Amino acid sequence: MKKLLIIILMISISPFSTSSARDTLFVWFGGEFQGNNWKDTTFAGVDEWIDIPVYFTGNSANVVVADMCLPLGINKSYLDQFNADFCLARGPVALWDLWDFTNLNDEFQSNWVSLSFLGWAECTGQLEWNCIRANPDSAVRGLSFRVHTIADTNMYDQTFCNAMGPGLDPVQGPANAGDSLGTSVGFEVVQNFACITFRHPEPVPTLNEWGVLIMGLLLLAAGTAAVVRRRKVLESRSI
Repeated sequence: MKKLLIIILMISISPFSTSSARDTLFVWFGGEFQGNNWKDTTFAGVDEWIDIPVYFTGNSANVVVADMCLPLGINKSYLDQFNADFCLARGPVALWDLWDFTNLNDEFQSNWVSLSFLGWAECTGQLEWNCIRANPDSAVRGLSFRVHTIADTNMYDQTFCNAMGPGLDPVQGPANAGDSLGTSVGFEVVQNFACITFRHPEPVPTLNEWGVLIMGLLLLAAGTAAVVRRRKVLESRSI
């Protein structure tokens, strides 16, 4: 009986125990942060390249990230391709020892494709400036994915909240994150995806009818003034 109790106690404190609480890394794809408020809409035109910023927050100051696999999935009904050459690591992530946007996973589910960010840094604590310190007080922008919108003008003035979603890395699977010590549990990763609103391009300024009329009157006045001035000059010379 005593031996059984010891075994139960060892399981309860084991880092592999499923009942142990994990800190949470929140990942926000697209939109923008204004203070602590996330604006969950990304605006885009049709047939254009747009950047999808990626922000990080955490549920506590213990969320210090330096090892991450983060695949972004896009729905090809709205976003038809990635450009890995123009995907960027920003802020502290740009200083990681290793990082890349790679492992394109085409059709990991019907009509979806994903591209993964893979990165690692030698970073072990709060004082390390190249860690992602994903605390609850402010969002950290760390990545930017470049994606292309489809060439369909029927999308204008519509909003789609299923244009982006969780991707699937062909090697590591779903998103995962931890510190550079390689802890066995890592952080729980909760992902949030902005909606895509397609809007018409800004119109090029043109003269309307009133503008044309006013412009014509101004030209007429300028021409009249020039004629009167020339006449006065000629009259003064003839005296």
